[in-house]
Amino acid sequence: MLMFSPSCVTVMVLMMMMMMVSLRVNGYSRCIESERKGLLELKAYLNNTMNPYDWPNDTDSDCCRWKRVKCDLKSKRVISLVLSDTYDAPPLLNLSVFYPFEELQTLNLRGLGYCQGWFDDIYGYKSLGRLKNLKIFDFSKNSGVNISILPFLNTAFSLRTLILRGNYMEGTFPVTELKNLRNLEVLDLSSNAFVGPVPDLANFHNLQGLDLSNNRFSGSLETKG
Repeated sequence: MLMFSPSCVTVMVLMMMMMMVSLRVNGYSRCIESERKGLLELKAYLNNTMNPYDWPNDTDSDCCRWKRVKCDLKSKRVISLVLSDTYDAPPLLNLSVFYPFEELQTLNLRGLGYCQGWFDDIYGYKSLGRLKNLKIFDFSKNSGVNISILPFLNTAFSLRTLILRGNYMEGTFPVTELKNLRNLEVLDLSSNAFVGPVPDLANFHNLQGLDLSNNRFSGSLETKG
């Protein structure tokens, strides 16, 4: 039976700890490779020349440390993307660029220039529904967009916070287009150009925060019961 002195055991423990640290440093605790590739594809698609992403095409680079990206500390899956004020792509946003990020919880697309709408040639309106953990979605200050985006949002069942402020969307607000967002807690429709009666939000039982200011709605929330 082998016997080790206390000093030898201490050295062995230290060596094992150093090996564990080395594994982490050399990539065994980095972001998911498929998501790293997805981020680089996203960067190429957005192609922002005025405010480019500092995301290197380097397999030794940990995408969880990149600006605008946040990962879960344990799984290393991307859970947050803040892509505000960076859009320089065609006016229709292809939602399929977000497919790789299956654990995404927060998506910030505020201020994407003159984005006029979304499309997805594969899943259509069900596109955002693929992001089953998405809780916070900010698509504010996109002056070219219209209510054609609402059917896409209606399949994002997991949403808790939806911010559509300052998009200058016009007409009556078709609340039925969001009827499936039963988990919604915060809805911001402020600073658009909606008209007509205040939307009936009685079926949104979890709604705690609502901003309808700077529109041209008639009536009041009290009249909606």
